[in-house]
Amino acid sequence: MKSRLVLRILWGLCCLLLLWMVVSDSIQFSKHPELYPIGCEGLGWSYESSENYIFTSRV
Repeated sequence: MKSRLVLRILWGLCCLLLLWMVVSDSIQFSKHPELYPIGCEGLGWSYESSENYIFTSRV
């Protein structure tokens, strides 16, 4: 019974940590969207800098 309570508390803490990570990431994205890659087809990626240059990498 006591171990079940401990597991529920740990699960709740993990969920709160995940929620905090998602919220802080979305706040950072709204402030600095140029730091996040823009997805493209295949295994490549590209992002647009604040000076409107686009850098693309293909794997």
